[in-house]
Amino acid sequence: MMRHAFGSDEAPSASERWDWLFLNSPAGAATHYLVADARTRLAGQFATLPVRLQHHGEPVLGLAVVDMATDPAHQRQGVFTALARAIYEGSASAAPIVFGFPNATAAPIHYGRFDWVELRPFPFLIRPLGNVRAALQTSAPRLASAGALLDGVISRLRALEHTLRCAERTGASVVTLERFSAWADDLWRQLSPRLGTCVVRDAAYLNWRFCESPYPYRRYALARDGEPVGFAVTTFSPTRYGRLCHLMELMAAPDDPAGARLLLAHATSDAARDGASAICAIATRRHPHRRALLQAGFLPAPARLRAQMSFGVRRNGAGAIPNELFHIDDWYLSGADRDTL
Repeated sequence: MMRHAFGSDEAPSASERWDWLFLNSPAGAATHYLVADARTRLAGQFATLPVRLQHHGEPVLGLAVVDMATDPAHQRQGVFTALARAIYEGSASAAPIVFGFPNATAAPIHYGRFDWVELRPFPFLIRPLGNVRAALQTSAPRLASAGALLDGVISRLRALEHTLRCAERTGASVVTLERFSAWADDLWRQLSPRLGTCVVRDAAYLNWRFCESPYPYRRYALARDGEPVGFAVTTFSPTRYGRLCHLMELMAAPDDPAGARLLLAHATSDAARDGASAICAIATRRHPHRRALLQAGFLPAPARLRAQMSFGVRRNGAGAIPNELFHIDDWYLSGADRDTL
């Protein structure tokens, strides 16, 4: 059904991804997942992933909407609407917050029929890294000369070398990270009071999200005195304009901006060396190291690009959920909250 709906196979394989998302999630709660059965094939599905959230300083169960699809042969027959209504009615008593990143097809239905609130502006930051000319040479050869000019004005290592030197004087280093353990729980406890509404990012979640996932990630650990105290995670995707690096997560202690800059230096330098034309991040103003991102050259993406992305929230059921929910800066978001990278 997903192939019929979207026209291509998934990478990684659909079965690997399904098992990871729906069988191995660390939330410890029931999955609300409905399909429309047309007997010979599935007509549609509406899947949600239970996630542990913190909201207003308290733990709460949320539902992340993922894997919505309607078979083309059954579109415009109310399949999506019927599944959504059933999901919301069936989950209202257990999960008072529903959220997700609806695509251009699903967004009008979510926001128009089901009381979702779109939170804008979408907090998408991007930093050019160069390597543009090579990417444009095949995808848009007429723009290759402009790409060469852009490559010439982008100084990929301007701030990185200084940051590395400063960090080395503090005894910090960046090493490959294999797994998250108790230190990640300690880091979460330091950061969580200032993050607003967000998915709980403790060691159990981080291991599931970045170590057990079928998607490939680079994991960096910030080490001080030989012990990990922070981390960054990146991955890559192809685009028309070259390889794009996604900064999926960046976490260091609130009082360690130098450590955050060091992690960024390594991630950005590696991405540029490996041919990425840009590195991007999702970061609301709740991000404890948003300033480090801006200092490293990350800027809000052009409005035209951000308009293609959407994040929305729904108050599910009649429970008393405080109103600190419907402004983009009520949330801490990152690339980890998306399920397709």
